Amino acid sequence: MPKRKIARQDYFSLEHVNDGETEAIQITIGDKWDGKSLAKLWCEGRDYDPDVESYRPVYAYAIATPKWSYNGNDIRGAVNELPNLLKALQSFIAFLLACAEAENEDSENYALFPIQVKEWADHYEDELQDLYALVKKQDNK
Repeated sequence: MPKRKIARQDYFSLEHVNDGETEAIQITIGDKWDGKSLAKLWCEGRDYDPDVESYRPVYAYAIATPKWSYNGNDIRGAVNELPNLLKALQSFIAFLLACAEAENEDSENYALFPIQVKEWADHYEDELQDLYALVKKQDNK
């Protein structure tokens, strides 16, 4: 599987991966004590929005830790936007950070993800913030 490193820090790496069928962005985050976690995001296709009579990219993601895994496909791109993995990754990280920052069950963003994902995002909040800034900078190039 061809990989191209986008960025590497001591606590995370960001790679562009392509298995011949699917182009994706993969994040490796964690350390030797907590174990490495992988988060992967790819474009799953496009869906039609009859309200605006347009298509939008649909992005799927998978998070795998040593103890659990979670999959979703609820990230959407802008109307008539070409698929853009960096923009989708920005959205994904922003949702993770919003969920991590939610204080209690009454918070609007508390239930964006299951509790194990919220706790994981909370644990890696500093790394996710650094990653968000890096991805935003990469997308603006």
